[in-house]
Amino acid sequence: MPPPPPPPQANGGKVTPNLAMDAEATRMLNLTVLQRLDPAVEDILITAAHVTLYDFNIDLNQWSRKDVEGSLFVVKRNSQPRFQFIVMNRRNTASRIIDYIGSSNIMFYKPSVMLPLTNVLTAVRRCAGTHPL
Repeated sequence: MPPPPPPPQANGGKVTPNLAMDAEATRMLNLTVLQRLDPAVEDILITAAHVTLYDFNIDLNQWSRKDVEGSLFVVKRNSQPRFQFIVMNRRNTASRIIDYIGSSNIMFYKPSVMLPLTNVLTAVRRCAGTHPL
């Protein structure tokens, strides 16, 4: 039996995307991928379509670009640490996960976010995003 014909289009036969539904479907797909990486992820709080990571070496007083760039997700987890920054790396298979501890000194310098980590300062430079950082 052949499939039923599509319903008539109200706008002269043009296909109109349902952006709200597409955005929610994308969010759910991203959440599923993140939960495969870490089953404790329960929600996506902030996203940026493309970021690049840099480290600042205090001893050399210079920035160095890391081999990590891709989509950024700030996620809420159901276990400790409660929040993480996750960069789904497009350059190789090693995604970067940075735990957010409440006492972290996160500094916002548009379009960058500075995260002090152990002996280096890591900068996440946002190229484009769906939510401002």
